[in-house]
Amino acid sequence: MNLKTLAVLLLAIAAVQGASTTIQCYDGAKLNGEIISKMKATTCGEGVTQCVKTVATGSGVSSYSYECSTKTVGDVGCQDFQTKDVLGNTFTIEVCVCTGNLCNAAPTK
Repeated sequence: MNLKTLAVLLLAIAAVQGASTTIQCYDGAKLNGEIISKMKATTCGEGVTQCVKTVATGSGVSSYSYECSTKTVGDVGCQDFQTKDVLGNTFTIEVCVCTGNLCNAAPTK
């Protein structure tokens, strides 16, 4: 193989690898075990590299949501927050961020 052919081949490989900069994340939601939005793999926007899973529990309510993150890269792992609604009920919210294709299906904690 001559040098010109090798250079063209390497450029073609680089172009193919560089063309696919999107990932897929699971997208869907459940409320108290009932499916609100059926879980499916969805292609995230250009430049998004992370997925998110959010769990909210409190006052007999539990909700789960799965989605693509924003383009802003966050710390990988889970963070817990507590908040109160307008009635004073306390809710615990866990937000888990992961990097890579379809990474937000399983618990990360």
